[in-house]
Amino acid sequence: MSKYIGKIISLSDFFFPMFEEKLENYRLPKELKYLAIIESNLNPVVTSKAGAKGIWQFMPETGKIYNLEVNHLYDERNDPIKSTEAACRYLKFLYKKIGNWEFVLAAYNAGPGTVEKILHRSKNRKNFWELLEFFPKETQNYIPKFIAINYVMNYYKEHHIYKHYSSPYKYKYQETILIPIKQKVSLKFFAFNLNISYQDLILLNPQYIVDLIPSGNKLRLPKNKIFIFKSKDIFFSKKIHKN
Repeated sequence: MSKYIGKIISLSDFFFPMFEEKLENYRLPKELKYLAIIESNLNPVVTSKAGAKGIWQFMPETGKIYNLEVNHLYDERNDPIKSTEAACRYLKFLYKKIGNWEFVLAAYNAGPGTVEKILHRSKNRKNFWELLEFFPKETQNYIPKFIAINYVMNYYKEHHIYKHYSSPYKYKYQETILIPIKQKVSLKFFAFNLNISYQDLILLNPQYIVDLIPSGNKLRLPKNKIFIFKSKDIFFSKKIHKN
């Protein structure tokens, strides 16, 4: 267990500042960042047996509703930034619809339809714990798991849990920037020309399924590579995005 938490702590160094920034923008509780641990163990390219993908585990239909595009070149459910944006919008929608965070978490896991049916059948009871038995087994465990992860991530030092390996991310989220690409280019060719590790480039851009970035798309790169752009201007449009 301590090795698992140690790994999550290492990965959270990269992801949590971005999660917190997005959650704050949507005026959502920052604790919701821990949902991503339950959903994917902070793995942006994981796929569930049901077909949910990415760090926030979007099914294709829900992803489409929240503008996460999927095609043969890229899957935006794997894009940590865009999928976090989509997750914030979805959680905001669920809270507006349901108005109770425990039921919102249950809806994120089991779907809003399941929660609505249970609430409709139990009009006199509005407490999640009173209705626990009516939820699917996975959802019954989901909220306690969220509470446990919340506790562990806040008090791991008191339990003498530490990082067990260094993060695969060599750069912090704040040390990266989005660059629009002028014309289609191979990620390998791009990595070679900008003197950046191909593996680092893939880690920062997990949405690309094949080794090709279509023109008009964006790449996340370390800010310390910007100085090379002037000599490689053919690849980039002038505008640089902060997010």
